[in-house]
Amino acid sequence: TLRDNTREPSQHTELAKRAAYEYNYPLWGVEREHGTAVLMALASWSNIYWHEERTQSWQQLQAGREPTKRVGFPVTGQTRPGLIEDLAVAIETYALHSPAETFWRECDTFILNKDGKAEAGPGSHDDYPMAMAGALRMTKQMGATAAEYAAAELTASYGRRR
Repeated sequence: TLRDNTREPSQHTELAKRAAYEYNYPLWGVEREHGTAVLMALASWSNIYWHEERTQSWQQLQAGREPTKRVGFPVTGQTRPGLIEDLAVAIETYALHSPAETFWRECDTFILNKDGKAEAGPGSHDDYPMAMAGALRMTKQMGATAAEYAAAELTASYGRRR
């Protein structure tokens, strides 16, 4: 998770490329709405996450058409509640174990606002919980078990460095 709005997109891209190399080219998931420069640079990589769009019509499903795939993970008003729910279930059932202190600190400040939206509290960030929620959803969509996504999270936090 890069929490930095002072760097140019090309600098984020270089950091992402170096991190991918350092961590043996893991499955790379990038938030589609905020990671355009990184997605453009990494889209040709074989181990980047492609999200299955589940917006097919009944006719398309009947015809056997495969879901459309787009590079990157969407965090939208439609996907966000499910992401938060998946994260909450993983935490509540102890399926998620993270040694990352920043992740837990940001979870502690995660609130439901007056409109019922889960978000970071005033003066806080939700980058790490949202990144973890995206990682959980990606592994879930790929058919991983709770144990596998706990292991994937550990690798995401610390990775297997070269």
